[in-house]
Order: sequence, then C-alpha cells, then structure tokens
Amino acid sequence: MSYSFVVKAVNKSTAKQKVTEEMNKIIAQQPCHKEDGPIAVTAAHAQIDVLPQVEGKDLSVSMYGSVSGSWDNGTFVQINSIQANQTVSWVGRDS
Repeated sequence: MSYSFVVKAVNKSTAKQKVTEEMNKIIAQQPCHKEDGPIAVTAAHAQIDVLPQVEGKDLSVSMYGSVSGSWDNGTFVQINSIQANQTVSWVGRDS
C-alpha cells in the first residue's frame, strides 16, 4: 500500500500541522500505515525545522511512502518492507 500527498503553507508551523492532518487521513484510510506514518511525519517535521523561515514564500512538503507485508484474510499483519520520502522546499506564493 502506498500514499502520496503535497501540502503548502505560509509558515513552518502550519506546514507541520497540515502534514500531520494529511497523514492522519491516510492512516484512517489505510491502517497498514499506522506504524510507518508517524515516522514519516517526524522526519518531515525535522526537515521543516532545518529550513529558515522565508517571508513571501510558501513551504511545500511532498510526501510519498509505501509498505509491503503479509496479509491474513484481508487484514495487514506484518510489514516486510518500508519506503518513505519527504521533500521540503520554499516555493513561490500563489497569488
């Protein structure tokens, strides 16, 4: 199972909040991400913290991740592999 989303925000704290909200939606739809999702959020928050605040630009956070594993009668029972990627960058503000 995989997920992919992009959020944009005018500042770092709002970007963190949006990342957390989007991941919570993913976990609600795909419970197999209950283990890896919070780890990806923590990584994205850490990357956001590294960047200085830039006035007049939006912070774009792009996240993609996937897990594969074992299923039993439609229930995800074990993660066998995990992949996650977060890209955080300041971008021009939409007018």
